[in-house]
Amino acid sequence: MANKIVKTVIVLFSAFAAVGATVGGYYGLKDQIAANYAAIPVPSNIKEMFPNYRSASELSDLSSPYIKVGYEVTLADGTAYYYELESAKGFSGTVQFAVGIQDGKVTAYKYISDNEHDFGHNMASGENAAGAFVGYPSDATGVVSGTTVTSNAMTTAIDAALEDANAR
Repeated sequence: MANKIVKTVIVLFSAFAAVGATVGGYYGLKDQIAANYAAIPVPSNIKEMFPNYRSASELSDLSSPYIKVGYEVTLADGTAYYYELESAKGFSGTVQFAVGIQDGKVTAYKYISDNEHDFGHNMASGENAAGAFVGYPSDATGVVSGTTVTSNAMTTAIDAALEDANAR
């Protein structure tokens, strides 16, 4: 009889241990998955360019080679899009920059880097670019005097981002 009780206790203990390991593993895995998703970085430019930022999700089906990365951004007052772009070749190189798009126009601009000549660099990195592109296509020209080649290259990339945002 004692042998039967010991066997029953061992079987019950093993069953409870298996159930406990399964449940514990599930919740541990669930917590790890949640932690991994929370750790996905969002470019700091998004929070800087959209002061009423709530969340962002990366876009996977980008429509242009000028678009390096894109995010759909949830704002307190609607939806916007964030794109990191690389221009076509300007006067002597390319320009990397970010734009925020809301309601079909550029609402924010942020210079990232370039390998442009001085004229193109000054246009892309300075306040001139923000003035030329914020409000584009209706309230801004997209061109800074004296930097037509670089401006046109950047405008081509912005047009691709606007097209992508409008298609969503």
